[in-house]
Amino acid sequence: MANTGAASQLYDTMDRHHTEVEPEQGPLRFLLAVLRPLGSLKWTIILFAVSLVLVMAGTLSQESLNMEQVKQRYFTSWIAKLYIDDFIPQVFYKHEPFYFWLPFPGGALVGTLLLVNLLAAKITRFHARARGGRLAAGLAALAIGFALMLAVIITGGSSEGVQGEPPMSYPTLWKWVCGGLAAAWVGLLAVGVTADSPRRRNWSIAGVVVMGALLIGMLTGYMTLSDPGLRILWQLLKGTGVAMIMMLGCHLIFDKQGGNVLLHFGVALLMVGQFAYGDRQVEQKLQLAEGDVSNTLINTGKLELAFIDNSNPAETKVVGIPGSRLRAAHEWDSVISDPAVPFDVKVPAFYINSKLVDPNDLPADKPNLATTGQGLELAVEEARMQGGATGGINVASAYVELLSKDSGESLGTYLVTQFVNDGQSLFVTPAPDEFESVTVGDTTYEMGLRFQRIVKPYWVKLLDVRRNDYAGDTKAQSFSSVIRLVDPRNDENRKERIWMNNPLRYRGETFYQADHVPVPGGKERTGLQVVQNSGWLIPYLACSITGVGMLFHFLGSLNRYTSRHDRETHPKLFFPVAMSVAVAFVTLIVSMKLIPWSAVAMAMNPDRAKTTRDLYRAGEIPVQFGGRLMPLDAYARLTLKTLSSKESVPLTEAGQEMINRYAMEEVSPSAMEKYRDPGMREKRLPALQWLMEVSADSDEIYDLPMIRIDAAEVLAEVGIERRRKSKLYSLSELMPASARVREMATKANEKDSAQLSFKERKIIELASRLHLYDVVSISMQMPTPRQIPDELLRQMFASELAGREITDEFRQLASFEDLRRRMELIAEIPSPGLIPQQGQAELPRPERERWLPLSNAYFESIKDRLRDPEAVDPTAGFMTMVKAYQDNDPLAFNQAIDQHDELIRPRMAEDETGWKLTLERWMEATWPSGTAMILYLIVLVLALAHLLSGVGALRASAWAMLIGILVVHTFAIVARIVITERPPVINLYSSAVFIGWAAVLYGVVIEYLGRRGIGNLLAAAAGSMTLMIALRGLSGDDTMPVLEAVLDTQFWLGTHVITVTLGYSATFASGLLGIIYLVQSWAGAEQQTRKEVYRMMYGVTCFGILFSFIGTVLGGLWADDSWGRFWGWDPKENGALLIVIWNALMLHARWDKMVGPRGFAMLAIGGNIVTAWSWFGTNQLGFGLHSYGFTSGTMMWLGLFVASQIALIVLGAVLPTSKPPQTEGPGWENKRI
Repeated sequence: MANTGAASQLYDTMDRHHTEVEPEQGPLRFLLAVLRPLGSLKWTIILFAVSLVLVMAGTLSQESLNMEQVKQRYFTSWIAKLYIDDFIPQVFYKHEPFYFWLPFPGGALVGTLLLVNLLAAKITRFHARARGGRLAAGLAALAIGFALMLAVIITGGSSEGVQGEPPMSYPTLWKWVCGGLAAAWVGLLAVGVTADSPRRRNWSIAGVVVMGALLIGMLTGYMTLSDPGLRILWQLLKGTGVAMIMMLGCHLIFDKQGGNVLLHFGVALLMVGQFAYGDRQVEQKLQLAEGDVSNTLINTGKLELAFIDNSNPAETKVVGIPGSRLRAAHEWDSVISDPAVPFDVKVPAFYINSKLVDPNDLPADKPNLATTGQGLELAVEEARMQGGATGGINVASAYVELLSKDSGESLGTYLVTQFVNDGQSLFVTPAPDEFESVTVGDTTYEMGLRFQRIVKPYWVKLLDVRRNDYAGDTKAQSFSSVIRLVDPRNDENRKERIWMNNPLRYRGETFYQADHVPVPGGKERTGLQVVQNSGWLIPYLACSITGVGMLFHFLGSLNRYTSRHDRETHPKLFFPVAMSVAVAFVTLIVSMKLIPWSAVAMAMNPDRAKTTRDLYRAGEIPVQFGGRLMPLDAYARLTLKTLSSKESVPLTEAGQEMINRYAMEEVSPSAMEKYRDPGMREKRLPALQWLMEVSADSDEIYDLPMIRIDAAEVLAEVGIERRRKSKLYSLSELMPASARVREMATKANEKDSAQLSFKERKIIELASRLHLYDVVSISMQMPTPRQIPDELLRQMFASELAGREITDEFRQLASFEDLRRRMELIAEIPSPGLIPQQGQAELPRPERERWLPLSNAYFESIKDRLRDPEAVDPTAGFMTMVKAYQDNDPLAFNQAIDQHDELIRPRMAEDETGWKLTLERWMEATWPSGTAMILYLIVLVLALAHLLSGVGALRASAWAMLIGILVVHTFAIVARIVITERPPVINLYSSAVFIGWAAVLYGVVIEYLGRRGIGNLLAAAAGSMTLMIALRGLSGDDTMPVLEAVLDTQFWLGTHVITVTLGYSATFASGLLGIIYLVQSWAGAEQQTRKEVYRMMYGVTCFGILFSFIGTVLGGLWADDSWGRFWGWDPKENGALLIVIWNALMLHARWDKMVGPRGFAMLAIGGNIVTAWSWFGTNQLGFGLHSYGFTSGTMMWLGLFVASQIALIVLGAVLPTSKPPQTEGPGWENKRI
């Protein structure tokens, strides 16, 4: 039993880095005495707690405030006004706002104190361990690293030419990257071969395998980086090189504490960089139509009352009064007098946001303030200020009274408003801005309220702007602008292309692609954001320095642990027979569930094609929808799930003929009872067969309950009295009220979303479901002309039919024209495309036309055959398949599948004919994630049984099963990567799958190290819960969608998103271990067992802060690369920051011994709340860049989860620890297993 605690000693070693320094005698003694309290970890923890409150308040207040106001209230102020109402957003609870506030430390004050605390702590707690030559070498390395760091920062912000490009070509840089990775692989191989420690050898071999696979992918071209990715990698490589040199110096001087010193230096650098540059950066906009030339940028952060003197044709003079002065003059009823301004100015009214009204409509108690100018024809009223939740813009207006500087006499009160003076920049209108003309002496000035203009020494001409949408969808895949930049002073004349995530850096300014707007006349307009930030490289350096410091710190601890661990002896802890049985069981389940046996049987016995429909192959037919190709079965599931919230519908009320087609036989009256009253197992119509019924336009489809209605108010509105348990209703039941529902939804959509009632939201939901069915049915059915009533014809063709009779020929022509318009419309809106257009196969992907819906393609084929009787109908195969389904003819059905494939295959491009569709069809049919979830639940039972019984074979079996399930889980993730051609996390669904995978991996490794069953419990619980969340709560939409233009970057998806998600997973894993610790303490576990779980918690938290910090900073770098701001205080960014702060608070509280094991466990459970908020809560706010995925169900489950975690924390604080039993017996606490 000498090695009882060996498995968790890894986490002990991580705790030994805060060495107190005794004050030396001499002049430094007084300084150290002053700095010691300033560097107290208690101050650190308090400041972290205050930061949590500030970040949360700043996040929630974005519902009603714009970003600049949020920053001024909370983040850049020294003393903040903490409004209690900010913590109760209207999206969570509708209420009347109240304005009670408390003084609170602001972001500027907290940041300054944290920096002082950090510096004081490092000065008093760390000291040089090196002497002589070692110390000199360390200081030299630090000096070199520091000099290189300054050089990187200065050159990045210089005003000479283009910055950010590597000094070599991108292909050369990629070769160097591959060479560096190959050298690292060789080094790992050498370590593995020469290592005398089995543990170190095993870890080296694992690293060799992983790095070798990565290297093979890079060398074969499957895993590569585009030029924009390599540009970012170059910046990170520069930072990593600086960090490695500084790490060498820190290690030479501080020895084991070197990593800790370096990581805190990186944090300090990031803080100083944001203080020095973060809020001083200037954001400007440049809006150009194709062919336009400009040298004037718009500073949207500053408003001004501009006086423009155009008297000299060669030069325009502009004098501006800042908007802040206008507002202050209005609030204080003062006069603005400035020598540069030709008038004195009073401001009777100033509105941050306003709306235009007719002067005649003004109330009697609020007369028109304008006495001259355009204010006599227009008037404004104050409007509710726009914030994050509304997504609108503020349009400022003011009434200004001009006074003569000589006599003080009033020259009139004018209305100045951005509606008129700044319409081009705000609303992208082609009409020129209009200004008031005012004259002083011989000079006439144009006066207007507008954003500040900044004149540059260079000119920009827009040569071309492009927006590429995904085929068959309105979602933009990319925006790009081609510009010519001419700088006469520096003799520059360069043509550059700018697109999302690929800015142009020129002379200290960075040009980012912001938006694209089509304008009347066929031209297109681009919006470029131009940011001046000379410290843009500081976050890159800080990320690299902190990451290297953390890695060396934690890897050093890991190395010391493994060295000590290998010196100890271990009893045999594996049970080969039990593990073999477990592996065999997993293999059996996987074989049963993950092999599509229907397809195998059809392939092995061709005669089955005569008697059985090959629905597996039918489901593999390609469909273009949502901007991508997907199997027909996937489209059917997605559509039916949107209509009914399920992937199948019950047949209990289906018609006789539909049931016959489902069963492929004539169902007898006695057998029909199994369908009508099935008992526990009701018969359900799968999505693919439902789509066949829709395509056939069978009579029974209209009587099949399939449209979900949850709200009783909506049922009453549509006149349905019978409420079904399934909450599904048929088209025939809804048809009488369909027009009224759509009309109500149209009116509701005109309202502000925040003002919608529950009933209105549900009416909109029902109308959208009815519209979806219309789109599907029109797209998938044979197009048929409608008979238009004569009354409607006379309205539609009044002039043509004036004084004429309506003939049958005219009715036919009108019906055909109506059909033509419907077919054009269905081809323009998002609808399922089944037929590739002719002549597209050789074109590059962005230039291809979308696939046509079946009905549209059939209509076009009719026109083609009228022109050429020999023309082939590309819809013949699918139409035959639908008819064969309706006729219950399996042979004709299966032959039609082959016919459809032969007709469309020649029209498809090479990249559309791969095996991705086959793989996705397999995933839809076999459900590997669901299989993994069920197996995790089985392992969870085994893990609990082991902990209660102490039977070692159960622990070994559970661990072996976890390895097998992890393989299945991994394969599911790899399959998604192959299908989407993206990294593993691209939306909330995939994040849940990946978080579960990472947590399982943590658990498997912990169990391998500790072998006490705790890792099994952690892995099984995390895997089953996260997959349940993914499959039950996040699979309502397409789980493998195409991405918005700003997300279309492999580099950031593969770095920022992955590391942040690993941070989520580690924090959740720590929280689960915290729950286990509390349960152990209540159950009377032995102290040594609880101590091991405590150390596991601590170790996982260390990895949590590593991944969370690096991922969060990488997210800031992504934002900088997309919009020019490293930190924008977006809710999702703030959520990630909360996780970093919470993990830091936990670790510092432990190091300062402010909390013991139980307190640390309670904090870890609190980390579950913080992570859940960052993961789901921020998406539910309705504002910010990540305001997607809102559902009331998500909010309910999030609230229940938070309540459960709070309950556990309260119980942890209240319930006492039970004493261990006096005698040993079965159970996790009393046996070494």
